[in-house]
Amino acid sequence: MQTPLEEFYRASVIRDVFFHDSNPTAKISIAFTPIDMDPTITQFTLDFDGQLVKYSHGPQVPITIQWPGPRGSSPVRIQVSPAASGSNKSGQTYNGPWALFRMFDDIQIIPSTQNEKFTAIFNIDGRKAQFEVTTNSVKNPFRLKELEQFKCPTKL
Repeated sequence: MQTPLEEFYRASVIRDVFFHDSNPTAKISIAFTPIDMDPTITQFTLDFDGQLVKYSHGPQVPITIQWPGPRGSSPVRIQVSPAASGSNKSGQTYNGPWALFRMFDDIQIIPSTQNEKFTAIFNIDGRKAQFEVTTNSVKNPFRLKELEQFKCPTKL
């Protein structure tokens, strides 16, 4: 059984990660830098609430997005072009305010030695695109054990 003090500690870690700089709204900046992509994919697109991360086997330039997104609807769409031969699947969609977190739960994550960085591997019908992901927090908000373990205390 967890004590209220443990839950308050978890809440303080969550606050520091999501509400840094005394911001009253949860906010995370996430930079995606392409590392590698299957040669049969000509374009990878990650659309997060209208913010686009696109890669087409060119320069490996980081693209930063914000969570929550500017529209507040927060859908996440992953699209690869062209669709794999013999398949009609060319992407994946996640919906809801926690869609970005569900996407990161679904894909392969490889931790790095730096807490704010990790490698994300997107696998669409057997074809992969790999990105280095950097967050604006020294604790990875997508693998935050304090968030996973948090429960509101039933009594103080």
